[in-house]
Amino acid sequence: MKHEKNMPAHYEAAVRVFLEEHEILADCCGFRMLMQAIVIAAAAPEQQLMQICEQIAADENCTAQDVYRCIRSAVLNAWESCALDRRMEAEEFVTYAVNWLRNAPDVYWT
Repeated sequence: MKHEKNMPAHYEAAVRVFLEEHEILADCCGFRMLMQAIVIAAAAPEQQLMQICEQIAADENCTAQDVYRCIRSAVLNAWESCALDRRMEAEEFVTYAVNWLRNAPDVYWT
């Protein structure tokens, strides 16, 4: 991933735990793309989600719209499984995850 060198090595592991706690499991079609989007957004908060989707799409050999739909679907699944207090848009969920990541307890970094 392009931004990985700017990130602590454990960000992806912490995001994986966060997603699983929100019932977005690794077998969900958008899991990997959502995880990448959260890590990139944490590294580059000035980027909009569609810009991030374009970066992911280039690596995945698909369109930014395909990536966005996968992310949106994963977030919707979390809401439908009652893992979220309220329904969130994809952008809102990524922001929520980035904020969590910035304030994550030390247990996620060991």
